[in-house]
Amino acid sequence: MAALWAVLGGIIGIFLGVIGLIYWWAYFLKALAAMLPVVFIFGGSIALFIGISEIRDSLRSKDETDFSDFKTEDKEEKREAEEKPADSKEKSKKTSKK
Repeated sequence: MAALWAVLGGIIGIFLGVIGLIYWWAYFLKALAAMLPVVFIFGGSIALFIGISEIRDSLRSKDETDFSDFKTEDKEEKREAEEKPADSKEKSKKTSKK
């Protein structure tokens, strides 16, 4: 039953809104014209905020990948440095056995 009252209220609201829009058309246009600068200010602020956030996110992700690349290079260099002396020791053992 509540859904029926909601539908009926919606129909009445639309009907009164259309009548009011026709009757006060000039006032509606003035209000619309007065709201445009406010809408542009809010829309521009939101676009600016989103743009700055995107730039910050891209800089953060770029910085993180750069640091992670350096970290993996350091690990590889340490691993290679640890393997080289072991290889040279093995070579010296092989040559001494001959």
